[in-house]
Amino acid sequence: MEKLNIFEVGETKEGVSTTPAGFSIRVNKFTEKGNVVFLYYPPGTKNELHSHDDIETVYYIVQGEGKVTIGDETEHVKKGDVLFTPLKTKHQVVNAGKETLIILEVTFKH
Repeated sequence: MEKLNIFEVGETKEGVSTTPAGFSIRVNKFTEKGNVVFLYYPPGTKNELHSHDDIETVYYIVQGEGKVTIGDETEHVKKGDVLFTPLKTKHQVVNAGKETLIILEVTFKH
């Protein structure tokens, strides 16, 4: 069994890689069918609007605030919010706040 404590996220940079868009990712694989992914978006960063053919995701906002687009809807998000992205649905994260936006993303492969 592998466990993670989300309140200790950010205390270590072990296994963290930075994307060309300027945000960072730490992947902690827990099964062949999914991952626990921590996303770190510094203020002003975002990912591209994109979709996945074989992955559904659940976002839990650990720290900060921003905007998340899923399909045709864009919502302001803050610490404690949870969102779901279905298969083949375009989505994007934008850090619109003043601190690092940390998201716990749980992915499920199909």
